Amino acid sequence: ATCKECLNYEGMADFELLGSGRTPFQWGFERTPIGLLQPPIQYYKVTNLGSVPLSFNMDLSDVEQLNAKSYGFEVVSLLDNNDLESIEPGESILLRWVFNPLEPRFYHWKIPFQVHGFDGNGYEVVVHFSAEGVQEDPHVTPLTTVLALPMYQTMPLPNQSVFLSEERLC
Repeated sequence: ATCKECLNYEGMADFELLGSGRTPFQWGFERTPIGLLQPPIQYYKVTNLGSVPLSFNMDLSDVEQLNAKSYGFEVVSLLDNNDLESIEPGESILLRWVFNPLEPRFYHWKIPFQVHGFDGNGYEVVVHFSAEGVQEDPHVTPLTTVLALPMYQTMPLPNQSVFLSEERLC
């Protein structure tokens, strides 16, 4: 059977679309340390796998409630417009999210996607999001560090008259 109106949702975690795609499913953000000045942007991919253009919008009321319960701080924010004109068959869009936790705990919220087909028919897909805020140990190198910090300075800086034996003094 061909799928006339199908959306595929994809993020940092793998999941299976249940049934016809109209039942809720879950997606998780990467664990994020609390207190970051510039938390990472995380992506959620939406693909139109059907044969007709689709448009959708998202109900962000759960995100607004979560942020209100967090003393008005934007723990979760969507950087993109949540009302999209349409997604052509075979095309994808990336939704950019920022998760900036205040506490080392799990956060949960849901986003209903109202999907509107080319023929005017519509349905709702509910995505259950979760994310974990973590307290990093200040004595351990973060897992996100790609290269280790040098033990000593290997190159002089312009107008520098002295080399230190340690890169940083804490």
